[in-house]
Amino acid sequence: MLHTYPTCVRHGAYGASTRSLVYALTSQPVRYRTSATRNKAPLSVSAFRRSPEPVVTLPLDYYNLLDVNKACSAEAVRVAYERQLQDPPEVGYTQDTLYSRAVLLRNAADCLQDYQRRREYEVVAQSRGYAVDVSPDNLPAALVLLQESGQSKIVIELGTQWLQRNSHYPLACDVAAAVALAHCDEAADALHEDSSVVLTACQNLELSLQLMRQYRMAPQLQQQIMQTLEDYSPRYCLELLALPMDEGLEQQRQRGITLLRKLVFELPRDLSPIEDIDSFLSDARTHMTPQELVSVYAVYQHLLNLCRPVCRQ
Repeated sequence: MLHTYPTCVRHGAYGASTRSLVYALTSQPVRYRTSATRNKAPLSVSAFRRSPEPVVTLPLDYYNLLDVNKACSAEAVRVAYERQLQDPPEVGYTQDTLYSRAVLLRNAADCLQDYQRRREYEVVAQSRGYAVDVSPDNLPAALVLLQESGQSKIVIELGTQWLQRNSHYPLACDVAAAVALAHCDEAADALHEDSSVVLTACQNLELSLQLMRQYRMAPQLQQQIMQTLEDYSPRYCLELLALPMDEGLEQQRQRGITLLRKLVFELPRDLSPIEDIDSFLSDARTHMTPQELVSVYAVYQHLLNLCRPVCRQ
């Protein structure tokens, strides 16, 4: 599917300027999925399976991949296919993955241009949904196409599973790039749905950044994500601290406490994204237990003790 990507989250963002992603993730003009893609019901991950044969069945919707409707003519399919080939992703995928992507798009076009094949494809879809058997070698390219067509949740789940098993595979970097971009998609969707809450968006951006660092990709996009996380960090911190003290959320609350220490006690005041430190601390205290408050101010006291010998000199 073709999209107009914003400067800072476009697939070609490797060479983009290092401005913040805040505008790109919150403003309607830079949403880079078509409304038709966003409004479609999500495909079920249950469509993914490993068969005894060396193939993987993935929920690839040919109509979605080519951005055509079910009533499209063979000529419309041809035009959509050629348009896709003229605008390949620029994220830095390997030539093997780009070639496999072109092959999968060609398969989609051939199927939809042939009336009999299209009819058979529709019959099969009625029983198992839109799904295509993909060879293991073509799996990275299939995940790239799923990410481009807006199926970010499926890309994250399947891509993460694949990376756990194949982290040293030559095309692992391509899968990681698709998953990282899918996390950016999820961040954008979360902010688009409710821009007053940044927790989900920031968590997805952190996961995206972690993958990019692990596979040493997209340094400029990393800078943009870090800037965005810095801009959102006060709100992110408060939302982490506001999480209930349930089992399983301790690590996230601890992340909020760590972020609080950094924002209040470690960053120079002129570099802090907090505008009103007193108001911020007041809000933070309402969400913290006495033990958490003691741990935070113990660090503050320790920092003061470290500074005193320097001040005396």
